[in-house]
Amino acid sequence: MARGRKRLMDSAQVEIAKAMYVTDRLTLDKIGERLNCSAVTVSKELRRAGVPVRKPGRPSKAFVPTAPTKVEKETFVLPLPIPRTW
Repeated sequence: MARGRKRLMDSAQVEIAKAMYVTDRLTLDKIGERLNCSAVTVSKELRRAGVPVRKPGRPSKAFVPTAPTKVEKETFVLPLPIPRTW
């Protein structure tokens, strides 16, 4: 019988949580709601996976994302035709 506590999230859930936290910049609470576990569990599992956890509070205005967010990946803009006036 294995010693220690049972992991509350399997490896697939940890990878999903990592993507939501790093790429989509979701809060620990939002990730916990989506994965049906607590924010504390998400935080512990992310730290165990080597992901630096952000400090609580509002995000910094100086934040520059390193990867495009999910919305940016799914959104594109079509150029509008420029009417000729002559």
